[in-house]
Amino acid sequence: MTHLNADIEELKKSVEETVRPPPVDEKDPRDEETWTFAFDHTDKRGKRWAGELTNAILTLEEQGYVAVLRSRLQGGQPTESLDSSVVELNMAISWLSYSLKKKPEWAKDLLSLRDPAIVFALWERVRSHEDRYFRRGTDTTES
Repeated sequence: MTHLNADIEELKKSVEETVRPPPVDEKDPRDEETWTFAFDHTDKRGKRWAGELTNAILTLEEQGYVAVLRSRLQGGQPTESLDSSVVELNMAISWLSYSLKKKPEWAKDLLSLRDPAIVFALWERVRSHEDRYFRRGTDTTES
């Protein structure tokens, strides 16, 4: 039995190390509650969307506002009744509307854009800030 217990303990340690990433020693600007970053995205038509943006980690209160805005963008419809791409787009727009504290003119009203790829590219950058800040996942090399 001792041998089996030792194996279980090793397995438990392996599982815990996988689930809980090792601490990150190097400093990254995304470790702060606000992060200013350069955004540069060229759409399929060749138009460039660029500028400096500042993202802030949302408080729980602000996350509540995001949920209400998302519901309103969905017209009060249940999430299950909408196409998954619409649900994700509404989530991104709602979140970015609150988290982006500084943005170029073209990003002030994300609903006025025509290409969801622009919103999703921005959303990906903001999520990298949140993932790093909250230490989600193990890849913290993007900056």
